[in-house]
Amino acid sequence: STGLQGIISSRTLALCRDLRQKYGVKVVLVSGARTSTLLTRLAFLPKADAYASEGGGRIFYPVDLNSMEGDGYNGFVVHPVKYDGASDDDGDGQKNNDLTPFGLREDMTWRTKMEETDAAGKDGYRGMDNEIRGISDDKKEAVVPVPEREGKLWEFAQTLLDRGFVIDSKGYSACFRVNRKHQTNGRITNEDFDSLSKMDLPIGLASSTNLGCVDFYPEDSGKKNCCSYLVKSMQSEPADQTDSCKSLTLPENAVCMCDDDNDLEMALACSHAYLPSVTSSSMAHTVRENEGKLTVTEDISKGLLETIATDEALRIILARVKEEYGTVTDES
Repeated sequence: STGLQGIISSRTLALCRDLRQKYGVKVVLVSGARTSTLLTRLAFLPKADAYASEGGGRIFYPVDLNSMEGDGYNGFVVHPVKYDGASDDDGDGQKNNDLTPFGLREDMTWRTKMEETDAAGKDGYRGMDNEIRGISDDKKEAVVPVPEREGKLWEFAQTLLDRGFVIDSKGYSACFRVNRKHQTNGRITNEDFDSLSKMDLPIGLASSTNLGCVDFYPEDSGKKNCCSYLVKSMQSEPADQTDSCKSLTLPENAVCMCDDDNDLEMALACSHAYLPSVTSSSMAHTVRENEGKLTVTEDISKGLLETIATDEALRIILARVKEEYGTVTDES
């Protein structure tokens, strides 16, 4: 919907695969994109242990279609696009290789939290799950217009509409966006738009800015909170909790890759963050203020830019994991 396009290298895909398969690292992709956009991109993205859309508002896990969980599955199926170095069904015979199609299962515990009336409410989800659940055309649910949606998030959205703001809710269930470029009705000035990022929000809501847009969502959502939740929910629960089996946390057990302003809260919450590029002056300032925590891998003098800088970030992460934990076996 934004008209923007991204580029990803085969090397990036292979490095993410190695992190998961060779070193047992949990890989999570968190995007500010609307859920409908994420679905169209999944075939081109690295296979991961979890996918989050809407800035962390919705969380999905891959479903192995050959497993008991996949038995009878009739929802959205991702068909990974072949890349250089990818294993396939005719290759090494792996049970779950790089190109094996998979389904999606939403984290309903997280969704229930977002559906609370003091958060986003339930109405934003109606009509948004048709594709994910594989609902036939004759049974598809209609999308609820913003003025008819209940929930604190959408009540706030209506106040912005009443003031003359144009909001973007297409494809969003637990988030909405206000884009500076969309304010063309003559009612909103640049000062009005700039005030959005500084305004006092209703209790229970939060916002983030990026690329001339302001996103609004429940305060329990957001990329950092989403990742904090995933770190805790994806770890194995020991049978006997002891001091040596402490809960995993972002500051001690997670690293991230990012490049935008709306990633900063998440980046600073992790033990370290790697930035393949710096997209704004505010990002550059934050990097200077946090040199020990944020590493920029872009280096034009060495030819490290664009996808090569991304690959370099993953190479550093892989080396760090290998040094600290070694290689895992198929049984581990």
